[in-house]
Amino acid sequence: MNEKNSVSAVQDEDSSSASVNPFSIADICSTSSDLVKIINSEGVSFITRRIYFEDDDFDGLVDGCGGPISDESLESLLSAVKIYEAECTAAAYLYRAEHSRFQLDMKLKKKGFLASEISPALDYLEDKGLLDDRRFAGAWLNTRVISKKEGRNRLASELALRGVSFKIVEDVLNEFFLEHSEENICRMALEKHLVNGLDKPKLLRKMYRLGFSSGTVNICLEGIENNTDSF
Repeated sequence: MNEKNSVSAVQDEDSSSASVNPFSIADICSTSSDLVKIINSEGVSFITRRIYFEDDDFDGLVDGCGGPISDESLESLLSAVKIYEAECTAAAYLYRAEHSRFQLDMKLKKKGFLASEISPALDYLEDKGLLDDRRFAGAWLNTRVISKKEGRNRLASELALRGVSFKIVEDVLNEFFLEHSEENICRMALEKHLVNGLDKPKLLRKMYRLGFSSGTVNICLEGIENNTDSF
């Protein structure tokens, strides 16, 4: 039985017949370097990580193995299982594409996870290098430049909206524009919109919205104005 079904099964039993059939731990065993499997007296198994328990809480489960556990221990167990479920859900998103921590936080909240379940799960993924805002920002920029022709200001704003810190944004953009000329990107955007027949005032407003500074736009226009009658 998977973790989610295990939680549901225990919650149903706990709410309907806890006074008659108390929750008991039958066995606790390690399944990998830091995963543990906890099996109750009904044979329902729970998978989570040792680190998702407070020390005293996990020790309480171990000490209570073979008999009924307290409500506090049961609550701790269910919380640890939910944190692991949040971790697995976030890891599945990361497997498909890079995400920022902020994006994963929002997606997990929409899935119904609590902040107290999300934070330790994302901390774990960051510690293991599976979640990295700097790596996300670099991957996002390299994808964005293929489909969009935007300047530094717009790119910085878009990354900020995705929850990337100011320091990471600055560092990643500096690295990005060492490899990609912002002036070349600006020229390509100008040429595209000149073909669409925009007059100069509208063109300038469009370029500023795309995140290019007035200085960059003016430099790029100097090489174009003498070769076009669009203005």
